[in-house]
Amino acid sequence: MRDLSVGKPSSSSRDEHERPPPTAAALLRRWAPGCLAVSLGLAALGWWAVRSSLERFAPVSHSIDMVTVETGHRDTLRVIADQDSIARILAFINDRTEGWGGVSDMFGVPVPQVTAFLYNSAAPVPDRFQGSFGAGDGFFATQREGDFASRRASREELDAFAGLIGVPTSWVRNGVPTHRSANR
Repeated sequence: MRDLSVGKPSSSSRDEHERPPPTAAALLRRWAPGCLAVSLGLAALGWWAVRSSLERFAPVSHSIDMVTVETGHRDTLRVIADQDSIARILAFINDRTEGWGGVSDMFGVPVPQVTAFLYNSAAPVPDRFQGSFGAGDGFFATQREGDFASRRASREELDAFAGLIGVPTSWVRNGVPTHRSANR
């Protein structure tokens, strides 16, 4: 429709620059989906960086000279100082340096039922603890290089680990019976 009044431009011929500035709500509707997508993308990139940094651990040092086997409640089940037994435990751990994750999982790393704590008693006191490797029903968990991580474990792997650290397989899967005294 044409505006026939004198001196007034028709509403259809207004210049775009004469539009009022958009409101905050209009800007939010326009830019929020893009900002959300960028934020999610950056969060995913950060998750990937953390996860990919933990997918592989360096092998455990062969300077380990003591292993304590403990429950999930930190009760000591046994201490292993025999170098042949320690070498077999380290070989088992070092065969599993890949496939780790868990740090970024929603609920974190699961708590193992039984854990082997690795020590180098020749190191200065603050550096004696070298890491841990534990197991629970269907998983391994480790603390190495300052990070905690977990990975899936097969029934055969759990059985082999239980044998190496000298505990029944049922303790690895179900936990140590609570009626058992750790000091007996």
